Amino acid sequence: MKLPIDEVRVTRVGRVGLRHDANSFEFPPSWRPSIEAHWIRRIAELPRLFNGTIHVTIGHRIADGALAGTCQPMAFKDFLYWRDSGRNPEGFVDGFGSAVVLSREGHILLGRASRHTINAGTAYFIGGFIDTRDRTPSGTIDIDGSIERELREEAGLEAAALRRDPGYVIAEEGRILCMAIVYRSGETAEVLCRQMLQHAEAAS
Repeated sequence: MKLPIDEVRVTRVGRVGLRHDANSFEFPPSWRPSIEAHWIRRIAELPRLFNGTIHVTIGHRIADGALAGTCQPMAFKDFLYWRDSGRNPEGFVDGFGSAVVLSREGHILLGRASRHTINAGTAYFIGGFIDTRDRTPSGTIDIDGSIERELREEAGLEAAALRRDPGYVIAEEGRILCMAIVYRSGETAEVLCRQMLQHAEAAS
């Protein structure tokens, strides 16, 4: 979806503090037949889809240089119905972490979603859903760890080999909340792209 720039709000913050709530976000029972029917249609189109657990972000707010909010688990098929149908109960957004990787020349490294995914063909910053691996024993969400994991899994890059800009870039658009870390690489765009493509080929 192409968005006018004035519909996207971008804010820099120094901290992101997300609390984990173990209670699943539940849609009204009246939605259930539609959710199940939608899931059957979608897995017929994309057989590799998996109904795992993702986390959505509840009641986020930005104040005093920090973003705060709560993450609750949700079944992926519920999320997919919500996303595709456009139905919008108040209270949560699709919150996720992203890595904005800049090459030595200042070019941005983007991925392209494969044809087997729900965003097939879309160019995107390296990132993904917040999931159960991002929960900490203290009851918070490790957004840095989530982004670093996606960077490793999606691009074959280690955050430790990159120079990180302080803080986070927060982009808000309607039902979407992107929490991004900017990384700078000493490698050229050509080298980074080649490394990412080799990683994708090895993983396929």
